Formats: sequence, structure tokens, C-alpha cells
Amino acid sequence: MRARPVYLKFRMQSAQCKIPALSTLNSALSTLNWRHGVLARLAAPCSREKLGKDGGNNTAMNATTENATTEFDTVRAYTDPQINQKIDSTIEERIRFYATQPHDVISKRIEELDQECDIERYLETNAAGLALSGVVLGLFSKKWLLLSATVLGFLLQHAIKGWCPPVSLLRKFGVRTRREIDREKSALKILRGDFQMVPHDPEQLRKNPANDVLTMVSS
Repeated sequence: MRARPVYLKFRMQSAQCKIPALSTLNSALSTLNWRHGVLARLAAPCSREKLGKDGGNNTAMNATTENATTEFDTVRAYTDPQINQKIDSTIEERIRFYATQPHDVISKRIEELDQECDIERYLETNAAGLALSGVVLGLFSKKWLLLSATVLGFLLQHAIKGWCPPVSLLRKFGVRTRREIDREKSALKILRGDFQMVPHDPEQLRKNPANDVLTMVSS
């Protein structure tokens, strides 16, 4: 039988068991932020004098962490901060749980994340279904064509503005953006050890970036 994570039970027992969940989580998230920083430095190289001889790595880490937390997301920008906080807390709670699990359990979770529908897919699927229903029902009563027009209007608004009224409803139900799903997925990959073969020295990575970076993003 497939075991489901019992988060409340885990949180109660974690204080009694000597499980390094917090340190493992922090290490995974720090490594994830650092690797995004390496990609950013490769895309926009800067002089060694600007970074400084001793403070280069710290500067990259601080800048990357800041970019990871402040990167603009239109859906999150239009979402109630409390809902964003709830989604973020759920992601953190899951990563804390899977930090104590074997690699096969983490791999199953990653497969689930690959199949998880993000908010864009929900919008596209629902809009297509409702618009088609409105057209079919419009054959019997033209009033139903208003349904199709409204849905298509919402879809156009989302394409232009990045938000439409159904987004707020979906967010209340906990539907995540692709970026939020990928955040959990990347952290789990780090916990599984997918990036261990990638060099930790930015200068070493710069010498032969193609293979190392491709290995990082395709893992």
C-alpha cells in the first residue's frame, strides 16, 4: 500500500527524534540558490575586482538568495499574501518531510510533481471546456453564447495581464504556479543528490560550462 505523508504526525514527532530535517532542508535550499547564482554569473559575467577576492562567493550567494525570493511572479503578485504564505509553508513542510525519506520515496514525489497541473493548465482546461459548452448550448439558446464570451474574455485578460478573476478562486484552493512546483521539485532533486557531480567552484564551472550546466538543468 502506498504510504502517504502524515505531516501533522511528523511535526509532533520531529521534536522527539534526532532527525536533521532542518539542516538538510537549509542545505538543499542554499545549494539550489547557489546554483541559480552560478547560472546568472555565467550569463552576465562580471570582473573579479568587482566581486572582490574574498567576498565573491558571499556576494553571489547573497545576490542569488535575494533574486530567488524577489523574482517577480504575476500570479503571486495578485494573490492574497496569506494564501501565498500558506502555499509556501506547505512546500517547506513537504521538503522537511521528504528530507528524512529514502531516495525511492523522493523519486516518487518528483514523479507526482511532474504530473501536477499548474494554474495555467487549470485555466486553459476549464476555459476550453466552458467555452465549448457555451457554443454547444448556444445552438438552443443564444444566451449561452455569453458564457463563451465571458470565459474567452477572462482568458484574454490573463494572457495580457497575467491575472483574471478565476485565478483568485483557484489560488484559494491551493492551485500552484509552475514556478512553485519547480521550487519543490528542485529542492527534492538536491536532497536526492542529483547535482553532486556539478562543480562547486564557479571558476571551474566557467572553464567548461556547457556540459556541467546541461547536466544541472536536465537532471
